Amino acid sequence: MNVSNTKLQDLDDLNQLAIEENDKKIQDEVLENIKILRESVKKNEINCFLSNEADSLDCYIEIHAGAGGTESQDWADMLRRMYLKWSDNKKFQSNIISEHKGDEAGIKSSTIKIQGNYVFGWLKKE
Repeated sequence: MNVSNTKLQDLDDLNQLAIEENDKKIQDEVLENIKILRESVKKNEINCFLSNEADSLDCYIEIHAGAGGTESQDWADMLRRMYLKWSDNKKFQSNIISEHKGDEAGIKSSTIKIQGNYVFGWLKKE
């Protein structure tokens, strides 16, 4: 039995006693501890998924509009903004390395470098 299972079993036992004693304060405390335990388990689960050798590295993203004219250039611009916003939300540092604007709108291509803990692991399937 691992540590998380042991803590959960202890909290369950304490909750059962609190129910028998009709102690709302202890039940609320147990609920709060379960929330903390859930967050800890989720963090460990993410660390397990990001355990490959390269997962902890920084990442470069290249976006190219390709064929399709203005619409594909607009779409490439939306993708660039999406990755930059995602990076900001995750508190990662992002830099636009190079960018070529479209003739009318959007971008023809863009290269972004995103730096932070496990950035490559988060983006390797993109």
